[in-house]
Amino acid sequence: MSDDLYTDAPAWKRLLTWWRRRGVHLHHATGGHTRVHDRSSRGDGGEVPRALIMAPSIGAGFCEDGRRVGCVLIHGLSSTPESMRGIGRAFAAGGIDVEGVCLPGHGTRAEDLEGVTWSDWFEAVRETVQRMRERCDRVFVCGQSLGGTLALHTAANEKVDGVITLAAVLYLRDWRLWMLPVLKHVMRWRHSPGNDIAKPGVTDVGSYGRMPLSSVHELVQLGRIVHSELPRIRVPALVIHGAEDHVAPASTAAEIYAHIGSQHKEILRLRRSYHVVSLDNDFDLVVDRSLRFIRNVGYERASMPDPGR
Repeated sequence: MSDDLYTDAPAWKRLLTWWRRRGVHLHHATGGHTRVHDRSSRGDGGEVPRALIMAPSIGAGFCEDGRRVGCVLIHGLSSTPESMRGIGRAFAAGGIDVEGVCLPGHGTRAEDLEGVTWSDWFEAVRETVQRMRERCDRVFVCGQSLGGTLALHTAANEKVDGVITLAAVLYLRDWRLWMLPVLKHVMRWRHSPGNDIAKPGVTDVGSYGRMPLSSVHELVQLGRIVHSELPRIRVPALVIHGAEDHVAPASTAAEIYAHIGSQHKEILRLRRSYHVVSLDNDFDLVVDRSLRFIRNVGYERASMPDPGR
């Protein structure tokens, strides 16, 4: 006690001064919280003190963690991450962390696709999702064409919070597909339809002009697997598809929507776009609808279900 407590002041006043100073010391010692002690009974009939943390002082600062939301962007077969860069920039401007994957065998030369399997592509996506999960509370996958197929496969097998497909491929319409297991050893190459874009003068820069038939076979195999996995996908889904897609039939969107197991699912049909919707006439609509979907799901979901449940 300080010397002013030993003055001629009345005893009640000296006690009040001591109690006030004791409260100040406790406030600083507990980092802005006030600790009071209660008495609790022990098993032997005695009493032990119990510290209770009261509400912080109204004058104390505070810090609360928010939710950081990210999205992995996946390009299509024979394309490059550049085809998704516009969407990535728009997402980032909207406050979403983004990372674009470069799938194995892409971004170099068409010959590098030979020998690459769909499992190799999926592993690249899975690693990117796990890396983003380390810095984000909510992680979405958004893929175009083959990338959309991979996004669905990821949603069925990895921990993500939502999936967006842009012209995803479940099947192709070509009567020769049944011969692919043999044909790929006889005819190594086929023309790449990567520039199926309605907007005049726009091309998918960096897209290969050709692709190995073995890569087409890998895509077809993955499409069949994903079709069987659709009921297992429980996370929210946004399905986007061009009404005049010349690569992945427009009916694919309805097929995904009908069979996916998600309770929260949306579908958007684009009237002015072909296959490469990230570069086509409905770009602004795709970005606006996707951002609304990510924000609604990413900031409102309280928990993330395990894949397959």
